Amino acid sequence: MTLHSAKGLEFHRVFLLGVEEDILPHRKSVAEGDRAIDEERRLFYVGITRAQQHLVLTQASFRTLYGQLRPRQPSRFLKEVEPHGLFVHEEGGSSGAVGDDATQDYVELYKRITKQRPSGSDPS
Repeated sequence: MTLHSAKGLEFHRVFLLGVEEDILPHRKSVAEGDRAIDEERRLFYVGITRAQQHLVLTQASFRTLYGQLRPRQPSRFLKEVEPHGLFVHEEGGSSGAVGDDATQDYVELYKRITKQRPSGSDPS
């Protein structure tokens, strides 16, 4: 589901994946300037406020782009909300809401997905 389509809805658990620079905010928005970044910030707010009980945010340290492994930076939006004590860092550099017990559910889901992937395929 896109962040746009999540407006007005609420869920017990919300997973926002790829909370990284060039994804959220998207590189096009960064190129367009402050107004576009502000809209992306509002969308991020929509995403995190859809969670009624549990919120999990993830970001990759490295991502394969155009056939090359490239380092990734956390989204600037994480840095903006982090000083307010809303997030804790989990092993591996991921972030989740304080008191979040959904992280284990995400790990289990990931294990199931990767088990179904044909051997030798790239998980990136």
